[in-house]
Amino acid sequence: MEHASEYTFLLESLRQGWIYDWYDDELRKDRYLDEEAVPVLEQVGNLENYWKLYDEGKIKLDSKGIPTLVK
Repeated sequence: MEHASEYTFLLESLRQGWIYDWYDDELRKDRYLDEEAVPVLEQVGNLENYWKLYDEGKIKLDSKGIPTLVK
């Protein structure tokens, strides 16, 4: 993965069980990603779109915390 894009690395690391958990100082929100987010990330095409749609309420977490793209 030496020459992989940051996005490709993110997807592959999530598939391998990595968890990304951080605080977005600018938006004052916690951010969390795990392997359950991969299908939606693939649908929306990049991390920026994912968080944009999430903040707009177009990505929701179900009762188990699994993100789903809401149409």
